[in-house]
Amino acid sequence: MAAPSTGVTWVNSGLAVLVRDYAGSATDFSPGGTFGSPFALDGQIRNDLPITTPVSVSATNCGVWLGGALDPNGVSRKPKVTSDYLMILQSNSPIRSDIQEESKTVVFRCFQNKPLLDRLRMNKPLSTVEDVATTSYFPGKPASNPLVERQLILIRSDRAGGLEEPQAAAS
Repeated sequence: MAAPSTGVTWVNSGLAVLVRDYAGSATDFSPGGTFGSPFALDGQIRNDLPITTPVSVSATNCGVWLGGALDPNGVSRKPKVTSDYLMILQSNSPIRSDIQEESKTVVFRCFQNKPLLDRLRMNKPLSTVEDVATTSYFPGKPASNPLVERQLILIRSDRAGGLEEPQAAAS
């Protein structure tokens, strides 16, 4: 989806944590990918990011769901890199380091009770998120539940020289 020419400020966007199911190249966050960037061409936040009703993805949004009201402590990211170091007798430092594992944990606490959060907690796909009032809404975990890969966009705002600088991290 092409980036719009103008966006909105971080305060006006109301965004902080956005989530969607990973769908390969259709949800590519990399530069030049299908999605590209959470920012408009003017450097502000895109106003077409979130799905605003409990329906599926449409041409008017980027297919991400808004996490809702968050703990005022915000979001914490905890990267973990495990390496295997090759030591030799002649050196106190490793002569080689091979990365064995890279992972990140993102922790956030939501203060709303809504079907989207139930689906995240129970590892259900986000292809359809029911409204609370529908008869198909059931917050429980299914008997067999395959792994659902997710993508997160974390948006925050920083101030430098009195000017707002929106920043985003995607995983």
